[in-house]
Amino acid sequence: MKFPIFASIILFTLWLGFAVQRSKNVTDKSLDEFWKREALANHVRKKPLDDLKYITYDPNSLPLTLLEKDETAVDLQNLIHHLATEKIVNLSGYSNTDIKLQYGTANLRTLSAYDQNYTLLARNLNRLAERYYNAGYIQEAKTLLEFAVSTETDVSGTYKMLAGIYLDEKNPEKIDQLIKSASQIRGIMCKPIVRMLQELYPYSD
Repeated sequence: MKFPIFASIILFTLWLGFAVQRSKNVTDKSLDEFWKREALANHVRKKPLDDLKYITYDPNSLPLTLLEKDETAVDLQNLIHHLATEKIVNLSGYSNTDIKLQYGTANLRTLSAYDQNYTLLARNLNRLAERYYNAGYIQEAKTLLEFAVSTETDVSGTYKMLAGIYLDEKNPEKIDQLIKSASQIRGIMCKPIVRMLQELYPYSD
C-alpha cells in the first residue's frame, strides 16, 4: 500500500516541478518581450498628435446647474465645466509603452495629462449622475451617463446606473445598444461590464 502512495508523491513532485519551470519560462519570455518593446519605444521620435480622438463638449449642453445647496454637487459641476476647456483623450487600455511607440517618448507626459483629464471627467460624470439620481433628477442623470458612455468610459457604475434607468423606463431594448457600446471599451473592464449588463438583461442579443 505504501508503494503506490510513494509513487504518486514522486509523480506529483515531478509534475509540480515541470509546471513551475514552464510558468517561469513563460514569465521570462514575457518579460523579455516587454523590455524589448520598452527599449524600442524609448527611441521613437516625437510624432504629431493630429490623429488623436479628442473629447470635446459644450458644458452648457449638460445639466450642470442643479442642487445648488449641495456643495459636493456644485464642486463636481464646476470641475466638469472647467474640463471642457482642457484637452481630453481617452487612452484607457494603452500602456505607457504603447503610447511611446505610437507617439514618441517626448509626448508621454503630455498624453498622460490628457488621459488624466479624461479619468477626471469619466469618474466625476458618474459621481454627479449618482447625486442627481438620488435626488430624483433621473433625466438629468441619464443625460450625464449617456454622454459618459459616448466617450467609451470604463466606469462600471455608469453602465449599471444607466441600465437601471432604462429598465425603470420600460426600455430594456436600449441595453442592447449599451452592451454594444461596452464591447468597444479598451482594457480589462470590457468583459466584466458586458457580463454585468447581460446579467441585468439576459434577453439581449
